[in-house]
Amino acid sequence: LRCWREKTDQSSSSPRVLECSVQKSPDFLQQSFLDLFPDARPIGDLMVITLCQKTLNDMTAWTAAVQEERQELLENFIESAKCICGKLAAGGYWANFIDPSSGRAFIGDAYSPNTLFETDDRLRHFGFDIVDLGCCKCISHHLWGMHAFVGVLFTNAPPQSPVLRELVQQ
Repeated sequence: LRCWREKTDQSSSSPRVLECSVQKSPDFLQQSFLDLFPDARPIGDLMVITLCQKTLNDMTAWTAAVQEERQELLENFIESAKCICGKLAAGGYWANFIDPSSGRAFIGDAYSPNTLFETDDRLRHFGFDIVDLGCCKCISHHLWGMHAFVGVLFTNAPPQSPVLRELVQQ
């Protein structure tokens, strides 16, 4: 499932584009993803939901404007992900997400030494490129290039479930 939304940010006249994609985790990655959530063992296939927000700034440079935009997009993602996980849980499914600022599970108290940052090579399997810039890495979106902020959620809700279809369409 993939959808695109465009909305105008109230603080600017620039449109904000959001891409939401739901894909089954490849079997060979499933255990490494489950290791991010030591207190959960969902039943069924593990689905990976990526929320990709198009950025105004190129994310390859670290400037005050980039830092400010990333902070705003981080807050947007966390609020959206909490809402999505709540709706999935209310529908009877397990769901959690990765805090992009720490690379760790957001929901739950169990500690895991495992992390997932937006420049993790595992995200290549979900349509992103990870570009090594020498000093650091940057995620690249298939349409927006380096103008992307990516957040990742996980659930055992099948893509055809009513709750997941409704969330993607919102």
